[in-house]
Parts: sequence; structure tokens; C-alpha cells
Amino acid sequence: FIPGLSPLFDFEQVLRRLHSSHLLAVATNRGRSMERLAAHFGLDRWFVFFISTLDAEPKPHPEMLYKCIAHFGVSEGDAVYFGDADSDSEAAARAGIDFIRVGAPRGIASVADILLPDMPPGSLF
Repeated sequence: FIPGLSPLFDFEQVLRRLHSSHLLAVATNRGRSMERLAAHFGLDRWFVFFISTLDAEPKPHPEMLYKCIAHFGVSEGDAVYFGDADSDSEAAARAGIDFIRVGAPRGIASVADILLPDMPPGSLF
């Protein structure tokens, strides 16, 4: 299924901007397929930490997010979680981490344009 898969939006511009001043991680309910997806899309250029259901309880349980902030040595207040599902929102709420729902390409670009100029460098995932 990987060869025909394409991103829903041009994530490279957004990730390049985020990566320039923030630490990025992936917390996903995907299991073994995450490694193939990361390789296919070259995600290891942008994200320094990956965690999945192979390593923690699936979302909406907050364990993945706790492990992300522990990896970076930051507090819940220094993290923001971007996600596209209700389980993402619930996991962030349970972990005490700010959440931004993403979906349409315009929404992602406008969120990044609004937030990034005012966000101090820190941890973002």
C-alpha cells in the first residue's frame, strides 16, 4: 500500500519551518507500518523521536505523549500536539498538553503561520 500513498498536503514547507526552531516527534496508533511510512516520506529528516502502539498504549491513552515529553525532557506546558482524530484530542487533554486539530492543507498552513511567529523555541510534536 505504500507505493501509491501520497500526502494529503505539502507537509515539507510546514515541517521545515517547525523543525528550524522546535523538536518534533511522531506519536501514532499505527504499528509496524509507521517505519515504512517514515522511510517512504523521509520523515526522519524532520522528526527526532517516533513512538507507536508497539511502544505504548494506543491513543486516547496519554502514554505516548508522556513518553514524548519525557524523551525531550520538557513539561506538558512546553508541548503542543497536532492531530487529526478525536483520539488525538482526547490523549492531549488527558496528558495536559495543548492540542491543535489539523486536516485541510489551508488549515495547517494558516495554523503554522499564526502560531509559529509567537511561539518560543521549545518542544513541539
